[in-house]
Amino acid sequence: MNIEKIWLEYQAKLKAFLTKNVSNPADVDDLLQEILIKSYQNFNSVKDTKKLSLGYSK
Repeated sequence: MNIEKIWLEYQAKLKAFLTKNVSNPADVDDLLQEILIKSYQNFNSVKDTKKLSLGYSK
C-alpha cells in the first residue's frame, strides 16, 4: 500500500475527527496538511501498513 491510498482511506475520517475536536475551522485544513506531511516523511518507517489505524477511539 502506498501513502496516497492510505491518505485517501483516512482523510475523511480524520477531517471529521478534527472538525469535531478543533474549535477553529481554519485550523482543520492546516492540521490535515501537517499530518499528511508528517505521514509522508515517516512512511518508510512503517513496517506493516495493514496494521495502520487512526489511533483514536470514537
